Amino acid sequence: MPKKLAAWKQKVFRAWDSIEIVSITIPDSNKKPLSLGEKFYAEIKVKLHELNKNDVGVEMVLGQKSDDVVKKILFQRELKIKDTHHNVITYSIEFPSVRIGVFDYAFRIFPKNLLLANRQDFSLMKWI
Repeated sequence: MPKKLAAWKQKVFRAWDSIEIVSITIPDSNKKPLSLGEKFYAEIKVKLHELNKNDVGVEMVLGQKSDDVVKKILFQRELKIKDTHHNVITYSIEFPSVRIGVFDYAFRIFPKNLLLANRQDFSLMKWI
């Protein structure tokens, strides 16, 4: 197992910078703020090049803002794979808004492998 994990880490490390964001579809809160109970939906298309859909995960981090600063992380949630087409993976997330206030969110790509004890064992991260 250690050799298999080491080989996987080398593969991901070599290919990490080739990960390409093809498109991002997110709500435009400047045009229309999200109402309480309305669903937030986002979709991110990622071209992985030498990697495959099992090598990475994409997650959303949502925080509550106060005085234009994120003071509290409300949740981190992994996006689901919606579609795969020619090594372009479409990730999506949908959830109802259940709180009022000002929020900020970001997406990030992280290496993913069942052999990793935790994410800190391989500290690559790509913020979108």
